[in-house]
Amino acid sequence: MEIYDKTNNKKELEKIILYSKNFIKNKSEIIIYEGRFLFKNEKYKEVIKILESISFNEDQINLEHLRVLTLGKTYDHLKNPEKAFKYFVESNDIDFKIKNKKINKNIYLEIIKRREKYFKSYKLDRKIKPNLAKEKIGPFFMIGFPRSGTTLLDTILRSHPSVEVIEEKPIVEKLIYNLNKITKNNLQNLKKINKEQIQDLKKIYYKSLESNISKKNNNKIYIDKLPLNIIYVGEILKIFPNAKFIFSLRHPCDCVLSCFMQNFKINNAMANFLNIEDSAYLYDNVMKLWTIYLSNFTINFKQVRYEDLINNFNDTVKSVLKFLELPWSDSVLNYSETANKRSQIKTPSYDQVIKPIYTTASGRWKLYEKQISSIYPILEHWIKEFGY
Repeated sequence: MEIYDKTNNKKELEKIILYSKNFIKNKSEIIIYEGRFLFKNEKYKEVIKILESISFNEDQINLEHLRVLTLGKTYDHLKNPEKAFKYFVESNDIDFKIKNKKINKNIYLEIIKRREKYFKSYKLDRKIKPNLAKEKIGPFFMIGFPRSGTTLLDTILRSHPSVEVIEEKPIVEKLIYNLNKITKNNLQNLKKINKEQIQDLKKIYYKSLESNISKKNNNKIYIDKLPLNIIYVGEILKIFPNAKFIFSLRHPCDCVLSCFMQNFKINNAMANFLNIEDSAYLYDNVMKLWTIYLSNFTINFKQVRYEDLINNFNDTVKSVLKFLELPWSDSVLNYSETANKRSQIKTPSYDQVIKPIYTTASGRWKLYEKQISSIYPILEHWIKEFGY
């Protein structure tokens, strides 16, 4: 049932639920997935009826987490912010209980702050100019803040015959790990790396990228998609001055609220989404670093607003394809078919991108103004900065 739920196979999910009822004694385990099935079919009142009639103890804490998370999303669809927010708080409290004790949200914040401090005073050596004409165009990165529309854009672009998106792989992480060995984990040594070391780092990156490609095609563009790679833009540009970035943007309040509502796999970065204030604080720090990069580097990037993507689909997608120097293809219109054919979408958006374009997630934060009033002062600057 879990597999069919996560792979969006509603037909098989329904069959196995009916089959399981014949021999599983603990009906609550079936009911939770029956609730998931009803949720996928938008029968929200029925979801509430059956999922509020059960609960799970500490021995089945993962099922209890799934129950309250589903109820939170259900009440969100029914535009009941009080109950929805209550269940999202419960969901994140459970996540906090079961997360690895070694996970520390402050470790990730420190990584960002070190880069803020260093790159704020970073000055490009104008005497040493890379010959960009001789540099290979790319690689291509999809960056932004989580829940800014990257999974939707990923699914649309991978529907194009000349695009393949590498989703959520630690390719840049491996690059940074090897770069840190050269710089002895000291950003001050970044300017000291030589041409040979840069060439070695390029080889490491492309080897890692290709290891995630099933069948290499030189006529395709490969996009490395992991939103929070945005914090490594400075280092990426040091190694790849001709890198291209697709920067996804969404209203800061919608973005932060959606992160708080999601079931992320908890690591040092995602641990910041377990309460709404931490989520906003992380957003603030990530965008501060992004603006520092914009000030000190010439970045070849295309900004894509989530709101434009859902309200003006064709023109927005055409502009992205133009940035990638690709022609329009009608195949991008069939992105939901692409999503359905994928074995598993490895982001919390897995049960959303299979649906046609919907606008209900845009401006959702207004419904939760009371619940998120504490974070508005943190995000107000970015709302104005990004023209919302």
